[in-house]
Amino acid sequence: MIKLYLKNKLNGYFSSVRGAVWLIVLPAVLIIIFYFFSSFSDIVIKKERSKMIDYEKRFAALKKDLPGHAFVNFVSNQDPIRDYFAARYVLIPARLLRGLEPQQNYLVAQFSDQTKPPDFKGYTLKKDYGNGVMLYSRSVD
Repeated sequence: MIKLYLKNKLNGYFSSVRGAVWLIVLPAVLIIIFYFFSSFSDIVIKKERSKMIDYEKRFAALKKDLPGHAFVNFVSNQDPIRDYFAARYVLIPARLLRGLEPQQNYLVAQFSDQTKPPDFKGYTLKKDYGNGVMLYSRSVD
């Protein structure tokens, strides 16, 4: 008796919202299919990959040399804002600060097309990773 009553009630409500449900579900399914094939095309056919993979590879050795959760200054001569946010993500758990102020114990520099590492006041070169990425430590005065 209750089952029949609920069935009649649900059929009554569902028929009134059936069109609205289809207007939501159908575009969502089509968007999912479109993005799947778009991603498949980019990755498999065009052989494109995320630029973050390049940052991961470039900063991998540096990440091992940084102390965890330390505040670190960051400078770059390429695209400072994009490089800062990418390095900030890649070097987690270190906390990057853009620029040279306030001075922290470490400085990460990304300078491409440099024949010799640049000098920064108050820092000495600790290690040059050879791919444009350098680690400086604060000089003891």
